[in-house]
Amino acid sequence: MTTREDSESPSVRNFPLAVRGSLPYWDQQPAFNSFSTNVDRFRHISLFWYYMTEKGEVHKYAYAKEDRAIIEFAHANKVSVSAVITNLPDDPDAGWDSSRVEAVLEDPVRRTFLIGQISEKLSELGFDGVSIDYEAVDGGQRGPFSLFIKELSGVLHKENKYVGVALHPKTGEKADERYRFQDWRAIGQYADYLYIMAYGEHWDGGSPGPIASMPWVERISDYAIRARVPRKKVFLGIPLYGYDWEKGSNEEALGLTYTDVQRILGEYRVKEQWDPEAQTPYFIYENDGQTHEVWFENAKSVEAKVSLADRLGFGGVTFWRLGGEDPEVWEKLGQFTEPVLRPSAH
Repeated sequence: MTTREDSESPSVRNFPLAVRGSLPYWDQQPAFNSFSTNVDRFRHISLFWYYMTEKGEVHKYAYAKEDRAIIEFAHANKVSVSAVITNLPDDPDAGWDSSRVEAVLEDPVRRTFLIGQISEKLSELGFDGVSIDYEAVDGGQRGPFSLFIKELSGVLHKENKYVGVALHPKTGEKADERYRFQDWRAIGQYADYLYIMAYGEHWDGGSPGPIASMPWVERISDYAIRARVPRKKVFLGIPLYGYDWEKGSNEEALGLTYTDVQRILGEYRVKEQWDPEAQTPYFIYENDGQTHEVWFENAKSVEAKVSLADRLGFGGVTFWRLGGEDPEVWEKLGQFTEPVLRPSAH
């Protein structure tokens, strides 16, 4: 049965669009600078500091700095802070590890232990909630993963903490099978926030193209609506980065910040182009006889995605990641968000 919330077109918003930003430990200072400079735009931030082990332990990445000052600054400005917990090992040569997720989620004792570890970490540093970011997980974990989110939410809600889940982009097509472990509707019953990673349409190990074209993002957003997840829980993920592909090379594309993009444009004296269908900027340049193709995001492309989230009545948008982005992004956000009321100076 379709509920009024599912079927009703959200032509008028009765709540402001919330903004969440991610601060990665490997570029923490530039990310914090971006956050602190534009703090009035944010409702939430997440700190990418932790990963889980096959025993259900929560460990800090070796090079991550647990800077309590970031949490305190956020709280002083009425911004909530979540700890990101991943299944990405602390090894630059390792990828997202499904086996450790399977080992924990299929074992009630380890699962309970992991939930306890998360609870302790949140209390230890004063986090407001957790963001679960498990990727490349086997499809057979669909039931166990939903159960884990249910149990985790049950514990943390009693402690007045929230639960957010990073969701892989789904469009309802056959390619979604690789993300089968995430049952959006089931997760949406228990988690407080659903962060859709609506980027990676083209990635560093694939062919050149837009990272998040508007037609692709629209299909993902449509799937979220058809999955009947509460729209106020949905945060549309928006990329702030770019890639530089060398044509004909077997090497992975080079990841770029907007600052990097501007440097390349200036160094090689080329002009950025605009793809009207993808609503994304790109350009091509030559270096030592090799052709390079660059796709990235700027304020104009970001604005189109934020506008989509606003029109659909989603709870907010979430940026991956802060640090080195087009500074005009924050000016564009002003038309969609209400500045957060800050404490007075006295």
